[in-house]
Amino acid sequence: MQVDADVQPTYVRVSAKKNHLQLLLPAEVLTDASVAKRSATTGHLLITCPKVLPIVASKGPEKVKKERKAPAVSAELLSLAAPGDGLSGAVDIRSIIPKVHERVVGGRAREPPLGEEWDDEEDVPPLL
Repeated sequence: MQVDADVQPTYVRVSAKKNHLQLLLPAEVLTDASVAKRSATTGHLLITCPKVLPIVASKGPEKVKKERKAPAVSAELLSLAAPGDGLSGAVDIRSIIPKVHERVVGGRAREPPLGEEWDDEEDVPPLL
């Protein structure tokens, strides 16, 4: 298939199989350095047009952030701080409420409730 690409400074005109496509370019391009290539396997058309006045965007120097020292905290400020400001890490919720068998009643630990149907068998040795 015959493809004809005509590159002008402000537009590109492509003709293929009696069909014409004209694209308006956003900036003026160099017509002598423009290249139109077509892939032999897929048929895709690639048109490369370098600008006459390219916009060069360079990065400015990076600003170095200065580390600030933390001000000394007085006892007054600590008393005004919100609760939990000094806390960090995970909270162990298992130790908030003691387990039933760990509760102490009258100086002695209370035995865990076993239920009505429980019967101590004499043939089974006690757990260590």
